[in-house]
Amino acid sequence: MHTRTLTFAACAALLLTGCPASEQEARAHQGETIAFTAKGDEPRGAIDFQWWQQQGRDQLANPDYGARTAPLIPGGAANVSGFGDDRSIFRDPYHHQWLERQRGTYEATSFVNRYGARLHVDLYGPPQPFRDPVTGTEDAGPYPVVMLLPGHKTDVLVYEGFSQQLAENGYVVAVITPQGQAPSETDPSPMEDYCDQNGAWRQPQEGGITEHGECAGHDATPSMEGLTLHGAGDEEAQALFDELAYRYEFFLARNVFAALDAADWLESGQTPWADRMDLSRLGIAGHSAGAYGALIAANVDPKRRFDAVASWDSFGRPTNYHLDVPTLVAFSEQQPVAGPYPVGWNPMNYPSVRTSLQLLETGTPMFSLGLRGSNHSEWAYAPFRGNNPAAPLANASARGFQVSLYYSLAWMDYHLKGDSPLQFDDAERRLLAREFDESVDWTSISTGTFDPTTGGNAPYTIAGEAVQDHLSVWFPNILNFGGNRCLDWHEGCEVGR
Repeated sequence: MHTRTLTFAACAALLLTGCPASEQEARAHQGETIAFTAKGDEPRGAIDFQWWQQQGRDQLANPDYGARTAPLIPGGAANVSGFGDDRSIFRDPYHHQWLERQRGTYEATSFVNRYGARLHVDLYGPPQPFRDPVTGTEDAGPYPVVMLLPGHKTDVLVYEGFSQQLAENGYVVAVITPQGQAPSETDPSPMEDYCDQNGAWRQPQEGGITEHGECAGHDATPSMEGLTLHGAGDEEAQALFDELAYRYEFFLARNVFAALDAADWLESGQTPWADRMDLSRLGIAGHSAGAYGALIAANVDPKRRFDAVASWDSFGRPTNYHLDVPTLVAFSEQQPVAGPYPVGWNPMNYPSVRTSLQLLETGTPMFSLGLRGSNHSEWAYAPFRGNNPAAPLANASARGFQVSLYYSLAWMDYHLKGDSPLQFDDAERRLLAREFDESVDWTSISTGTFDPTTGGNAPYTIAGEAVQDHLSVWFPNILNFGGNRCLDWHEGCEVGR
């Protein structure tokens, strides 16, 4: 076992350059200190290392899944090679009939951002009529809104599971594809204005964020390509995460500005479903680079429109930003990179832990949880995870997605539906429960295991399972909101308002 003292530390160095652990320790101010002891041992480390491969095994052993996915491969291969536009391979095959089964509503739309580029938006909404699963009453809306930002260069269809399941629970979900990611436009308009290196777009904008590309909204170098994977020791892992944090900064502008421009567009009243959206209850979620963008957008928004954030496995280190919007931080253990645990591992290396401690120190309502035996791909669908040549680290644990959805839904319910005492109490109960209920299982239609009795797919479920069995023992799981406090979930919590 390894005991580590985790202290939030402000870093005087530029965010772009990262902050080595030695400098952080040297420059630590009077933040909150947590003594954290890893709860695992060598056998647990080996078992957890196997967990992140389970979803790939289940896909390969599921003939129904194979039969549904195989026809999509040719179009997907053409898409990946640059000679096609068939995006269906990016969708879990069991979600293809979501609309036909009248589980919800959907509309594709778009808007023009601050740089004249048209951004694609996917809207998912509750079925009509909609009966709220908590109150049991029919609700005709308007509904709270959750904005979703995808990972860097990631097709938004891989997040369809989250979008559809949040919609079935009473949300309008607006999935924003940032500029430079298909199917949104890449180039600003007019080019002569937004490629002028002396143009106003080069100046700092909201939160002091600046563009780094040759044109407004363009990616700058370095990109994610060529990222070096390091070993599991402290020094190597620190180098990896510093490199990721450095690169994330180059994607920050277009993710943050996509979210803020989308919020302006939603407020304009010129959007589809304008009468179905209650923008006084607005949350934002994102994965990977989108998680970093979502966190920063919510906190630098000059209009203070965002009420809650769900950050899914961000590698950014936003220590130069003041964070005060209630935030759920869900993160992976990165088992294929740093596992199997235990190693001589300092949890302070991990960007999500640093962000969590920053939120804890400022007193911002927060919940930080690590998914057991997990990888960066827990939140996004990937076909044939176990042998996917296009994404060799695409594997994921079997139930990490469900666990993250469970907490993300409860977190949004707590902050966006909390005006109702019944909704508030039920959301708080779910967040603090030691055993999962059925709150996300009833909407689960994703790829799971093969059921030989039906000859079909059995979606993953978590109801009745102990929470502690699904949370990391190698990282601290922390919560601090509404008078509820926990510095280490496995050690116990102080709860009660």
